[in-house]
Amino acid sequence: MSLCANSEYRGTVLRLAFALLLAPALAAQATEEQQIAKQLFSKRLVDVIRSVHAALPKFDACLAELDEIEGFIAELEPGFRSKAALAVDVRRAEIHLLAGRDDVSARILEQARDAAREADAWDGRYRAIANVLAWQAAPVWFDSVWDEEREAMRAAEGAARTAHDTAEDDRKRTQKLRELAPLVVMRLNYELQERATQRVAERELRALAEQLPALDDWRHKAYAVLVWHFVLQRDYDRANTYLDELPQDLGRYPRARVALRRHDFERAMQEGEVLALADARYEQLVGDVLWEQDEFVKARIRYRAALDAKLDPLDKIVVLRGLVDCSLRLWHEKQRARDLEVAEQHLDEAERLCAEAPGLRHVAAEAFQLTVARGHLAEARGDVVAALGLYEKAIAMAESIRGEIGFDVFGGTFLATDDLDAVEGVLRTHQAASEDAFRALAAIEANSARTLLNWSAAPPTIRDREAARRLARAVHELAVHTSADGLAEKLDDLEAERIQLEARGGDVARSLNADAIAAHTREWGECVFLWYWLGREQSGPSPQCWVAWAQDGESGVVPLGSRDESLARFGAAVRAVTDPRSDPAVALERAADWFLPDPVRARIASSARVVICPDVVLGRLPFEALPVDGTPLGVRVGVERTPSLSVRRALASRGATGSGAAVLYAVEGVESIEASLELDPLEFSPREGAMVVVAYGDADEMRGADASRDALGRTLRSSAYDVVHVSAHAVFDPRVLTDSFFLLADGVASIASLTEHPLNGALVVMSACSSATGSRRLGEGEIGLLGWPCAAGARGAVAALRPVNQQATMDLMAQFHAICAEGVDEVEAMREARAILAAAPNYAHPHYWSGFGVFSAPAVPTPRFPWAILGAIAVCFGVVWLARRRD
Repeated sequence: MSLCANSEYRGTVLRLAFALLLAPALAAQATEEQQIAKQLFSKRLVDVIRSVHAALPKFDACLAELDEIEGFIAELEPGFRSKAALAVDVRRAEIHLLAGRDDVSARILEQARDAAREADAWDGRYRAIANVLAWQAAPVWFDSVWDEEREAMRAAEGAARTAHDTAEDDRKRTQKLRELAPLVVMRLNYELQERATQRVAERELRALAEQLPALDDWRHKAYAVLVWHFVLQRDYDRANTYLDELPQDLGRYPRARVALRRHDFERAMQEGEVLALADARYEQLVGDVLWEQDEFVKARIRYRAALDAKLDPLDKIVVLRGLVDCSLRLWHEKQRARDLEVAEQHLDEAERLCAEAPGLRHVAAEAFQLTVARGHLAEARGDVVAALGLYEKAIAMAESIRGEIGFDVFGGTFLATDDLDAVEGVLRTHQAASEDAFRALAAIEANSARTLLNWSAAPPTIRDREAARRLARAVHELAVHTSADGLAEKLDDLEAERIQLEARGGDVARSLNADAIAAHTREWGECVFLWYWLGREQSGPSPQCWVAWAQDGESGVVPLGSRDESLARFGAAVRAVTDPRSDPAVALERAADWFLPDPVRARIASSARVVICPDVVLGRLPFEALPVDGTPLGVRVGVERTPSLSVRRALASRGATGSGAAVLYAVEGVESIEASLELDPLEFSPREGAMVVVAYGDADEMRGADASRDALGRTLRSSAYDVVHVSAHAVFDPRVLTDSFFLLADGVASIASLTEHPLNGALVVMSACSSATGSRRLGEGEIGLLGWPCAAGARGAVAALRPVNQQATMDLMAQFHAICAEGVDEVEAMREARAILAAAPNYAHPHYWSGFGVFSAPAVPTPRFPWAILGAIAVCFGVVWLARRRD
C-alpha cells in the first residue's frame, strides 16, 4: 500500500507543518503599520487550516475561502506579499492533494516555487513544507527537488563553517538541520517504497526520531512512518507500541487497523469515520469490519466500492482477496456454485496483478495469501489432494519470505498470524496415516519460532546495532557535509556498509521437514512430543484447536474443539495459577480434560519425558500444573518446553562443554531505575544467590556492586560454564527486541550486548518475572529474553512463564540447583524441585511451584547398545572354541 495514497497520512504531515508553523510565522513578521491586515490574513488562513483538517472537510468551500483570502495579499506590505502568496498556494496544493488531485497539486507547487524564487521568497519553512507536499504529489519530480535541496543544505552548512561561531550562526545551523529533518524522512521513505531498502530506512527513521527529541513535531512524524510501516506488514502489535508515542489525533488509520485486529469494531469505525472522504481505503476498512462481523454481503458491496475508487496495484490485490474471502464464506453458508465461480474470477485477477507488480515482499506476502485462498477454493470443491498441495506450497512461500527477512533491528514479518491458516488447511486435509500426520507436524514447525531459529544461526550482536547507527549518521553526513568531489566515494562506502548489514540476515536456519521430525522422535524414543495449534481467528466458519503428537517414529493429530472453548479453558487455568488465593482444582481439571485428551494421555503414560511445542498463545498455559490421573504433569514426568522442534534440534547440537557455575545476584545501586520502571525490589535475591553458590561449591560470584555488565562479560569470556544463573530484573522492550535488558549494577545489559559473550553450551537460568515471555511475533513465536541464550550458544534456559513469588522462587531455585549439582539433568531436576515444593503445605498451590519452564535441549541420547545380542554372539563363539579344543 503506497503512503502516497494515504490521505490521512498526508493530513498528518500538513497539520504538523501548517497548524504549528505556518500561520504563527506569518503573523510574527507583521509590521506595526499593517498589523490589522496581517492579523486578518492570518486569522482567515488559520480558519481555513481548521476547516481542511476537520472530520469531514468541504474542499470546494475551502478553495473558495482561499480565493477570497488571496484578495487580502495586495493590502499587505511588499516584503510580506510573496511569502503570503506562497502560503496560500501551498495551502491550495494541499487541498487538491487531499482531494486526490495529485496532478493539480503538483502543477500548483511547481508554479508556486517558480514565483517564490523570482520574488526571492523561496526559503525557510514554507520551502520545506512545499517539498514535503511535492514528495507526496509527484515522487518522480521530487527526485530533482531532493538533489537541489541537498546542494542548498551543503552550501548553507559550508557557509556556516567559514563564519565565526556566533550564537546567530549556531541558530542558523540548527534551523537548517530542522528543515533537513523532514526531507530526510521523506526521501528515505520514498526509497523504502520504491526499492525495498527496508532496514536502512527503518533504522534511519528510528535514529532520526531519537536524535531530534526537541523537534516533537518531526519526532512524531518519524514515529508515524514507523507505525505505517508495521501496519503494512500487518504487525499490529508492534505498530501499537509506536502508536503509544503519538498524540491521539495522529495515526487514525493505523489506530483503526489495530482496533480491527483486536475486534474493537466500534473504535475502528470511530477512527475510520474521521477519514471518510470517499476514500478507497475507508471503503476497504468498512468492508473489513463487516467481514469480521460476518456481514459478507454488505462487506462485498464495500469491497466493490473500493475497487471502483482510485487504488494502487497492491491495494487492489488486497481488496480482491477480500472479495474472494466473502465469496467463499457465502458459499459455506448457501452452497451456491456461482459463489465459487466469482471467487475464482477474483483470484485470477489478483494473481495476474501479483505477477505484474514489482517483486517487493508486500507483493510476495499477498501471493502467499492468494495461494491459501486457492487452497480454500479447491477444498470447497472437494479436491482434498489439490488443497493439501496448495496449502503446503503456501507454507513454503511463507518460509521463503521469512528467510529473506533474517535479522534486523526491528525484526518483523509480512505474514499476519490471523491469516496463517495454511497450517490449518494441512491439518484439515491430511489423511489419518502416520506419514501424513508428520506432514501436518512439518506445517506447524514451519510456522513456529522462526526468529529464534534464525538467531541460533546468525546471532544479533552489538556490532550490528553500532553499524546501523554509523550508517544513520553517515546518511546525515552525506546530506549535509560532503562535497560533490567526494560524493561517489562516500556513496560506495555507504553501499558497502549497507551490504554488510544485509548479509547478517542471509545465514538463516531451516525448519525440520516431515522426515527429519520422524527421525528426531526416534532418537528420543522415550519422549512424547506434543504440538499445540490454536485455531486462527479468520480460519473459517468454525476455527478449531488441535494437538499433534509424535513418539518413536509414530504420530497423530487430534482435534480438540472450538477455538473459543479452548481460549475459555486456557484463560481459566491461567487465572487459577496466577492467584494464590484461588481454588485451582476445577479449572485445571477442565483444562486437562481438554488439552490432554485420551490419545495423548496414553502416550504420556508410557513416557519418561514430555516435550511441549505450544502455539504462541497457549505457551502460557500451565501444562506443568495440569493433573494426569490425580498428579500434576510437571510432578509426574519431566516436562520440557520448546518454541519448536527445529529450535530444540539446533540447541541439542551444542551440548555442555564447560563446568561449574557463574552466579550473578543481589544487584546494588539500581533503586532509582527500579522506581522509574515501577519494579519491586528483589528482596530475596541475596539469599537465593547464596544458596546457588553453596549448591555448586566453587561457583564464580558476581554480587552487589560487582553484579555488573562488565563483570558478567569478563566472567563469561574467561571460562566455559555448565550453568549461568542470573537473579536480576528483566525488562522486555516491545519495540526493538534486542534492546530488552537485564538491570545490572552499572546499567542495562541488552540482549544485543549479551550475545557478544559465548555461553558454550551452558544452561542459563533467568530468575526474573516473565523472563520466558515477550512479543507475540506473527508466525515467529514469542520473542523476548529467551533470545539471549539461543543466540549466544547456550544449550537451553530456565525462565519464568509469568510473574512469580519471590520467596517461592528462592526456595525452588535452591532445590533445583542442589539437584543439578548432583549430576541430574535440568528437566528431571526441575521435576523433583516442583515435587518438593508442592508437598510443602505453604507451597501446595501451583502458583508457587509451576511458574518456571525448562527450555532445554540435552544432547541426543546415545543409541541403546544391544548388549543381549552381543552376549549371545559371545556365547556362540565360546561354544565353538570349546568344541574345537576338544577335537
